[in-house]
Amino acid sequence: MKFTKTIEISVSSLGPHFIAEVKRVVVNKSTRSCSRKHGYITDVTDIKVLTVQTEYCTPNLNVIVEFNACTEKPVIGSTVSAAVTTIIKPGIIFSTPLYKVFVPGASGYCENELVDVEIIDTRYDKNQYNCIGKILA
Repeated sequence: MKFTKTIEISVSSLGPHFIAEVKRVVVNKSTRSCSRKHGYITDVTDIKVLTVQTEYCTPNLNVIVEFNACTEKPVIGSTVSAAVTTIIKPGIIFSTPLYKVFVPGASGYCENELVDVEIIDTRYDKNQYNCIGKILA
């Protein structure tokens, strides 16, 4: 998937390593970021600088970049392998590397145990996905 983004770079980054610094900032700011439309960005490749503009109010440069990104979004009906992170009375909270899945009424598992969970509902709030799931037997 192709993305276009504006990033802010300090003027002190100008020099022979400018492009490398832009790439580093794009990877750091984009990887693991989340949007409702695309889900989580898991990998960034093919970064191209389109334009560089000065910002009049600060000593920074606005760099417009284009890049390809791999994304992952929790989908209702999909199965994920998740680790038990929190055991509470109403159920268990499982974690994947990107998001959490709450399974109501679940019990009998130990922390860090890997379990296959089916996602039955998703909610997007504050730049992250949280899911409701059920344990697959």
